[in-house]
Amino acid sequence: MFNTLKGIFWKNLRRSHVYGISLLGRKITRIPSLKNDPWQGNLAFGETLLSGDLRLDSRRFATNDLLLALEKPQAIYEPLAAYMQSFMFLYDLNATSGNAGRKRARQLIEHWIRSHHSWAHKSWNSYAWQPGVVGLRLSVWLNLYD
Repeated sequence: MFNTLKGIFWKNLRRSHVYGISLLGRKITRIPSLKNDPWQGNLAFGETLLSGDLRLDSRRFATNDLLLALEKPQAIYEPLAAYMQSFMFLYDLNATSGNAGRKRARQLIEHWIRSHHSWAHKSWNSYAWQPGVVGLRLSVWLNLYD
């Protein structure tokens, strides 16, 4: 019975304005990053991303396929969707260490944001919002943050 009352208490607390106010807390002034990031970018993949001709598992993908993997991951080859939706491609573009890689990364991220910005039309069950994919995407963003 105690566990039931405890569950009811927390459920109602999270619905209240008090809970929302409790989340305001301190502002983060610095984003922590890993000192020794275990993932290194693949320069060859980075260069193919810049040229718009990615080869993955003996398959060839053009720029339109990369954009489709960011927009509608369920409509494209699953390993490509996983690579693009997790933003692991940012490591490969980072390996190119040039302005072209940064520009391409911004273009792809902006395309992803435009494709997934609407809260009203978001499908939370889609591949893009699976917890493992979201966690990996956040990890990549935090590790590559300058």
